[in-house]
Amino acid sequence: MGVFLAVLLAAQDADQAKVDEAIKNGASFLLKKYERGFDGAGWNSTLELAMLTLSHAGVPPAHEIFRKGLRELETCKLQYTYRVAAMALALQRIDSSRYRDRLAHCAQWLVDTQLPEGEWGYPDTLTTANEQPKAVEVPAPKIEKKAES
Repeated sequence: MGVFLAVLLAAQDADQAKVDEAIKNGASFLLKKYERGFDGAGWNSTLELAMLTLSHAGVPPAHEIFRKGLRELETCKLQYTYRVAAMALALQRIDSSRYRDRLAHCAQWLVDTQLPEGEWGYPDTLTTANEQPKAVEVPAPKIEKKAES
């Protein structure tokens, strides 16, 4: 039984090494793909998912390309349901304290754009399969700062 367990543990370590290598290769691919910038404008942008992935892959926030992505996340307009939700996931993972206000804005946007039946879509639009949804403007919520002691 002991030998079997040792073989299993050795196999698990080998598999983890392969997983770690795959993550490293994936992060390298994304960093190369976005070295000229992110595609943060369209409804089908990959900005938020790329930043979430780079964060999970352990790319340091000081990395030049990661910083470019953060600037995009900090300044891009909240427009599309999936992008806003993915942005909240990314910012929470990266630094929930630093991005508290932006996270609150994402949450408010999602609440304000929820449809009457409880689902999300693209409010104020009637779209067909070939149309792209229009943006919805939701102002940033006012967040009271706690008094420093």
